[in-house]
Amino acid sequence: MTHALHYGTSVFEGIRGNWNDRIGKIAIFRLAEHYERLLRGCKILRIDLPYSVDDLCQITVDLADKNGFREDVYIRPLAFKGQEAVANLNLNSLDDEFMLVMLPFGSYIDNTRPLKCQTSSWRRPMDSSMPTGVKIAGLYTTSILAKSEVLGLQVMMKRFF
Repeated sequence: MTHALHYGTSVFEGIRGNWNDRIGKIAIFRLAEHYERLLRGCKILRIDLPYSVDDLCQITVDLADKNGFREDVYIRPLAFKGQEAVANLNLNSLDDEFMLVMLPFGSYIDNTRPLKCQTSSWRRPMDSSMPTGVKIAGLYTTSILAKSEVLGLQVMMKRFF
């Protein structure tokens, strides 16, 4: 069992790539900005990747080309503490790993009709208690609970305080 699975010590991004018939390839939305945020999260969790933002962008573009998708895709880069370790809370002593997954992905919500919304009773953690400006896996539990609470609706709104 990896440290990331046991303790949530991973950083991820969710990136949309949209097929563009005019240019004959996938156009990826704000790729560099996504990887800048990923590397900020890596710094917080002391995950040392051997890649720059430019490297990560190129790896992603190359993977999109090699996969040959001719449709919209979802791109999930994941940096994580990959060592099998339990009861080791020293982030500096753990192995760092990276993976990149790309898969076909249509519309996230049905936007052909009005959306049903609800405010969840779950609240987003305060920025002073958790690094909410980056996508650390363990921090998404609140979002998952909130989304589960309003299941069946297209949009969930979380309270911030």
